[in-house]
Amino acid sequence: MANSERQKEMSKIVGLLNYGTFWGESRKKILISYLIVIVLCISLMILSIVMLSIEQTHNPDSIVVFVVSLTAFVLAFSVLPITLTILIIKNEKVRKEVSLWIEDSVKVGAFAKSVGIKKQLGIFPCVKIQIDFDINGVHYSRESHSNHYKDKSFEDGYYYIWSKYCDRKIDILYSPKYDEVMILKD
Repeated sequence: MANSERQKEMSKIVGLLNYGTFWGESRKKILISYLIVIVLCISLMILSIVMLSIEQTHNPDSIVVFVVSLTAFVLAFSVLPITLTILIIKNEKVRKEVSLWIEDSVKVGAFAKSVGIKKQLGIFPCVKIQIDFDINGVHYSRESHSNHYKDKSFEDGYYYIWSKYCDRKIDILYSPKYDEVMILKD
C-alpha cells in the first residue's frame, strides 16, 4: 500500500482496541493544533503574570500571596502542554504499529457492544466494548483492552471514546496478520 493511501486510511481511524483513542490525522495537523495550544497557554500565562503584577503594584499586600498566585498560574497553564506532549509521544509510538497493521487490513462491518461501564474520575463513563464481525464465514470476537500501555489511570480496556461506538453497527479495519482491530470514524 502506498504511503498516501496508508495515511488516508490512518486518518479514518478513531480508536484501537488495544490502545483506545488514536489520532490518525496527519502529523502536520496534530503539530499545528499542538502549537496553537502552546501559544494559547503561553499567552494566558503572560496575561496572568501581567495582571498579577499590576494588581501587586496597585495593592501591595503580601509578597507571599503574589508569589503563590504567580506559581499557581504558571503551574496551571503548564499542565495542559505537558499532558499533550505525553499524549502525542504515545500516539506517535502507536502510529508506527498502525502503519504495519494497515498493510494487510480488511475493511469489515461489525457490531460493537458494551461489556462494561465504569466511571473515570467519578465523572466520565468509560466503556469496555466487544467487537463481533465475520470474515469469509469465520466469526471473530475481540474486546478492548489496554495491556500495551501499562497505564494504571485506565482500567483494562475502559475508555470514554467507546461510549460513542457501543451497541450499534460500525466499520472497522481488521489486520489478520497482527490480529488487531481498528475502529473507523462514522
